[in-house]
Amino acid sequence: MKLNVSRLRRETGAAEKFDFVLEQLSDLEGCEINDPVHIRGVVYNTGETIKIEAKVETVVKTQCDRCLEPVSLNMDFIFTEDYADEADADTNSYDNSELLSLEEDMIDLKKAVEENIQLNLPMRVLCNDDCPGICPKCGQNLKIKKCDCSDKFIDPRLEALLKFNGNDK
Repeated sequence: MKLNVSRLRRETGAAEKFDFVLEQLSDLEGCEINDPVHIRGVVYNTGETIKIEAKVETVVKTQCDRCLEPVSLNMDFIFTEDYADEADADTNSYDNSELLSLEEDMIDLKKAVEENIQLNLPMRVLCNDDCPGICPKCGQNLKIKKCDCSDKFIDPRLEALLKFNGNDK
């Protein structure tokens, strides 16, 4: 999905609304996007850059970080991006690292949406707040069934600390 901004580039302050539905996005690392992605917003000429302000709504399928069961996340966020020609990037007051490259008066909105979905994913995804996870010894999903492993699991890397006696001087 590409936006043609050739008309907007000629007139400072010009704006254009857009409303798209992407039926399929490529799967992102650790996530699947099978539902349509609804994107709506406005693209306008600030005089120095072409700015996009967009709202994205979709459902992302991933897995719980504790029990590894599938989880569906409703994504609903707003993002902004600034675009400029490489030639114009040197003459504006923006930090060039914040600007995206404008290619032949076209903006690839699909790429921006994919990147912003990844940026808006939570760092930790849980199926519910009190998910017990899996047993570190046997791998049993503790949400389904309690295992018979000892609750006193000690990380083998820290086992030597058990021999440490605080009275040694």
